[in-house]
Amino acid sequence: MENKAREKSLTADFDLSGLWWDPENPSVKWFGTVEFRHNTFTTITLWADQTLFQKASHLYGLTQNGEAVTLIDLKNTGGSISSGQKGAIHAASFITKYMVVGAYVTLETLYRHMAVEYTYIEYWVWQPTEVANPGTVSDVDCGYIRSLRATMALSPTHRTFKNLTSHINTVGWSFHITFDKGETLDTLLSMSFDLGNFLTVLFGQATYVQTVELKHDTKTTDSVKVFYSTLPKRLLDKIHRDHFVVPFSVFQSTASLIVPQWFDNLDTYRPVIGLYTATIFGVTQFSEFSFLALIQGIESYHRRRFPARQYMAPDDYRTAIAEWVSQIPSFISNSSHRQSLKNKVTFGYEYSLRKRLKELLGVISPGEKAAIVSNYDEQPFIQKIVDTRNYLTHYTEELAILTAQGSELIRLTKRLRYLLTLLLLDAMAISIPENHIQNDLPWLLN
Repeated sequence: MENKAREKSLTADFDLSGLWWDPENPSVKWFGTVEFRHNTFTTITLWADQTLFQKASHLYGLTQNGEAVTLIDLKNTGGSISSGQKGAIHAASFITKYMVVGAYVTLETLYRHMAVEYTYIEYWVWQPTEVANPGTVSDVDCGYIRSLRATMALSPTHRTFKNLTSHINTVGWSFHITFDKGETLDTLLSMSFDLGNFLTVLFGQATYVQTVELKHDTKTTDSVKVFYSTLPKRLLDKIHRDHFVVPFSVFQSTASLIVPQWFDNLDTYRPVIGLYTATIFGVTQFSEFSFLALIQGIESYHRRRFPARQYMAPDDYRTAIAEWVSQIPSFISNSSHRQSLKNKVTFGYEYSLRKRLKELLGVISPGEKAAIVSNYDEQPFIQKIVDTRNYLTHYTEELAILTAQGSELIRLTKRLRYLLTLLLLDAMAISIPENHIQNDLPWLLN
């Protein structure tokens, strides 16, 4: 049976009406409508002339279009009763974590193949929307990823649209991941989120999942599509192909190396990526919070990339300060005060923010550094960053005259984000052509 969910996506809203039942009691069915909203919880409202269940963890359904649907991880949000000519009509509303269209499944169901489409891919790939010969567009091998035990490729999806006068061939793009062993829905969706963060770094734009299609194996034609709320902020209508941070040509030539490197090092850099993407996905719209998040991300990156770079070895430092700590004057008798003084020197072996920034500016190319520190030079740039961090941490009057504010704070925040972007790319051994930075990416800096 043709899956009629093909037109639906995670960035659009739609409704599905039909009959629904508890898998443990399939003889009792209710009429209801699922409202999928990409920016909030997915809800279902059921109507019946008998008391509705309260404790089912998932529902099966058959829509008016003949689609098999599973709603997973249900939570009751309330019910009501209305009177009619034939008696009471019961209504109940539920929110659901996942909606699976195409089959009746559980959270324990295993899949070996996943195809994921993301926003903006078609603008990045540099292919025309209409392709005279779709066969000329080939897969991009993304290698074998040990940490996932899976192979991955970016593959074209060929579609033909017919009208009265012509046939139009179009090409979409999706990542196809084939696993050595079956994986659960939660695991697969978590992986698709991590891949989306990878694309966010490459694109310099918040990138969202559009569709997720799962198969039990690569040989079957039967598949299911999964829907869940992605909470996107405003999606761009189009991005010029030159405005992506990493050009598609760079990705295409190195994908089999950089994609495995991203996933195999993900646990090391996950806190850094979380802080970085939080400033892009719009968790906060305030420059002050974005600035501090990026500073934390940069410090965390340095700590993970260069764990041995410290003023002293921790054990040697603790030995060195033991005598200082023991000589805190006895007239400081308040235990909280004494502990506060000890805490101030506990991590004195760690590099300062100033030292970390200087070293990290040495990691990127001279051209990249010149673009970031322009209008300041290196030392004044670092000083302004340190002063602004200190002010936004302590808000003291003496620091207020030194801090960046207004448009300068916005500009510094953009440059810190660009620096962290370059550092994450460097961790994957990705370099950006100098002319691309100079000609196409000034929007990232100002």
